[in-house]
Amino acid sequence: MANSPNTLIVAIALVIPLFSKLSQTTFVSINCGSSEPFTDPQTNITWTQDDAYIDHGQSFNVSLGLGTFSTLRAFHNNNTLKKNCYEIEVQKGEKVLTRASFFYGNYDNKFSPPIFDLIFDGNYWGTVITSISDHVDYEAIYVTKGNYTNVCVSQSNPNHIPFISSIEVRGLKPQMYNHIDQNHSLILLSRRAFGANQTVRYPDDEFDRIWSAKNSEQEFIYSIESEALDINTSTVEDQPPKSAIQNAFTLPNKTFEIQYNLSSLLQSTPNNSNNNNSYYYYNNYIPLYINTYFSEVMENATFGTRSMQIYIANNNNNKGPLFSSRPIIPPFGSVEEVHINMSISSDTKMMNSLYFHANPASILPPLINAAEIYRVEPLAQGTHSRDVKGLRELQLGFKRLSEWKGDPCLPFPYAWEWIKCTADPIPRVKALYLNSYDLHGILPDISSMDALEIIDLHNNTIQGPIPEFLGFLPLLRVLNLSHNAFSGYIPTSLNNTDIDIDLSNLPELQKIVSTPTSDSPRTWISFRLHILLVLLIFAMQVLLPHLL
Repeated sequence: MANSPNTLIVAIALVIPLFSKLSQTTFVSINCGSSEPFTDPQTNITWTQDDAYIDHGQSFNVSLGLGTFSTLRAFHNNNTLKKNCYEIEVQKGEKVLTRASFFYGNYDNKFSPPIFDLIFDGNYWGTVITSISDHVDYEAIYVTKGNYTNVCVSQSNPNHIPFISSIEVRGLKPQMYNHIDQNHSLILLSRRAFGANQTVRYPDDEFDRIWSAKNSEQEFIYSIESEALDINTSTVEDQPPKSAIQNAFTLPNKTFEIQYNLSSLLQSTPNNSNNNNSYYYYNNYIPLYINTYFSEVMENATFGTRSMQIYIANNNNNKGPLFSSRPIIPPFGSVEEVHINMSISSDTKMMNSLYFHANPASILPPLINAAEIYRVEPLAQGTHSRDVKGLRELQLGFKRLSEWKGDPCLPFPYAWEWIKCTADPIPRVKALYLNSYDLHGILPDISSMDALEIIDLHNNTIQGPIPEFLGFLPLLRVLNLSHNAFSGYIPTSLNNTDIDIDLSNLPELQKIVSTPTSDSPRTWISFRLHILLVLLIFAMQVLLPHLL
């Protein structure tokens, strides 16, 4: 039977909103410390103020800064939080590029640029080393595990006040940067547009990657512009912008090589003592993710006229190259991308470098248009979902707790101040220390937190009945509810247990055990036993005369 026109219209109406929702990508620009939106005239990006993402810290103007660097948000010593987090809405499972930027600019007139830690989604990102006159950017690519991603700064040195200038989150296409799985992230070390005369970013790059333009320090290298009127980059996996491919570095003749020092980039790798993922650097080798892009610049270069290879080597030449690519023939008017996944020594004295050299049959020298180099990091699995659910219920029930954001337990040692976690790969929350937190209201249902051993809620103003579920937490051994405003009766679940319970100074509480309710699991079991006993007595009364 054919579909009616009305049925077809309804089907289309349902599909279009679904497709639109799936095709939307995140594009968030936060101007930290600002009180009003700001539109960058060069990129036409509109930056929003940050009060929708964080509710603590102090805003400052930076007289030496321009644009997004003219304000910042700092988190001073009177702030009690171990980590200060921005919470940004994303699509679960979306691949994103997140960038955090910092410009000190002597905003506090102390001439003392701070050093502090940077975190995203429970992962140690890096140690931020600021300066008076220069800004620093940190960038990560990863797949989100939930509907929010978090960017946090934490004080790691006394009297070094953490701050942040801006945060950007950009959605990427799923097929981009696809040579690692969803359990790893890419931490940017370098992204270069070789030969370009200015930095390339949005709107030239629709994903707003920043391609830096820097002159080469290597002798004999020079920049050359492509003769192509248009360069097709749409078929390339990671879709570099045309303006990043428009120029290239090359050499006077084929006897020279282009060298790109990798070891100098490793200065930005994390200090193993601070990085809880340091086990990943097996035998002091750091895994790298490298993208290189090639496009022929000369229209009259026939196929094979320029043929080249990439190899990676260090100053320990007697062992030969660590990596050697297949032959590369750059296409004119389009792009060839060559990807490299490998680990190199973290010892910067080894002088690991990328080399681009001409093959023996090549007539023209080697060239390179653009490159990206990342450090590969494992992603933390995050605090157990049952605990995250319970903690969220606590925050919804007690507004006082809402300023704590980011992963509750990770990374060590930046767990929330009022919880204690296990050291498991997926941590569990085993203690709540919420005494004297000025909590008002009714205790919400946190029965999902079944790893809790200690609950300390004393000296607050928590009202309502003591919840029955507290007695059914399987590992609970200490429960302190004293000095609160609980009312009603002591639930039966807390009667005759091994839990060390403190119910002192609860004037509204009736000091007798409550009558079981039909909602109690133990009451339900007793009711079922009672019914079985009644049925058994009835059966004996009916059957016994016949048996005799």
